[in-house]
Amino acid sequence: MAFRLLTAATAQGTEVEATATEGSLAKHTFLADSLQAGKVYIITGSALVVDQNGSDEQVLRLRFGAHATLPASNTAIATTASIAVADGDVATFICYMTVRSVGSAGVIAFHGSICQPDAEAVATTPMFGFHQVITAMDTTAALYFDYSSDCDAAHADNEIAADSFVVIEAV
Repeated sequence: MAFRLLTAATAQGTEVEATATEGSLAKHTFLADSLQAGKVYIITGSALVVDQNGSDEQVLRLRFGAHATLPASNTAIATTASIAVADGDVATFICYMTVRSVGSAGVIAFHGSICQPDAEAVATTPMFGFHQVITAMDTTAALYFDYSSDCDAAHADNEIAADSFVVIEAV
């Protein structure tokens, strides 16, 4: 088996900051008709809390769907708890995406692990597994995988960014 690198962040991503609206930390676009039944993709990344105001909380999500600019409109694959974070906190994820079928009613399965925005928080599970199967996904259109975040309060000091983001196709 060989691997083909599709996306690799070469620098820290654009910050999602000063908003309580979910925004994309990192995104990969699967072009229309590019997915093939039987293909497996490995998607991994990390987020860094650049600055955080007091006890404000962050939520991280993995999403997949046809909406290019509104991550919240796409299907949630995994969602962390809303946790108070501090400057320098890091979260990571690894996701395996398997294309079961393609077409206007394609089926795509996801599984992996995602870390809470503050893995050391009291009374939280630092990392947890997830599994999600999305049916009726139109693979004849462009599709988007988003690593997204939102904060419970809009404040100029609430800043988080993707520190790494990699998409690999197993060929």
